[in-house]
Amino acid sequence: MDVDLLGISLRWLHIMAAITLFGGLIFSVAAVIPASSELGEAERDKLREAIRRRWAKYVGIAILVLIATGTVNLVMHYNSFTAFDGHEPPSERDLIDIPKGYAHGIGTKIGLAFVVFFLASLLNGRGRLAQKMRPAIGKWACVTIVLAMTIVAISAWLRSTHTGPNVAAVKAALMKPAAPPPDKETLPDPTEEQAGDDLKLNFDTPTE
Repeated sequence: MDVDLLGISLRWLHIMAAITLFGGLIFSVAAVIPASSELGEAERDKLREAIRRRWAKYVGIAILVLIATGTVNLVMHYNSFTAFDGHEPPSERDLIDIPKGYAHGIGTKIGLAFVVFFLASLLNGRGRLAQKMRPAIGKWACVTIVLAMTIVAISAWLRSTHTGPNVAAVKAALMKPAAPPPDKETLPDPTEEQAGDDLKLNFDTPTE
């Protein structure tokens, strides 16, 4: 069994980066923001700034990994789609077809992903726009989580659409006419074969 080490490695990196980015958002909304809200304003701002400063680099790395691995995975996966070319038996590539709506799903996923990257960068940034988002950081974090969950749902749908066989390719392979029988002129003469066997038998049998 052939193992696609490159594909497995890229998918592993992609999933790990998504877990890092998505998990950090959930942890912030579920724990960091509520817990820090119980502190005084000065202590709260100091704590959030310390967390932001340490977490921002991981967010940046996760976004870069997601963009890089996502691009490579998309190119590799799209190139795996092929139309049935008529050879028999059909290869594994022939049993994969581009499902209807797949391109729209990919486009929607990529668009939402860049929105999530933008919001995640602002939530952990220190620019002017990021500072304006600070008072409503919980709301914007929830919006980012909802968008990320939408991306996960789209990814699950995309994954399920290309796991089945290409029915048209299978039917074409099954309906392809069988190869014609060989020409009669090329068939050996059974009487000549029998005569040769008798001669060999007589030659090999010792006489008394």
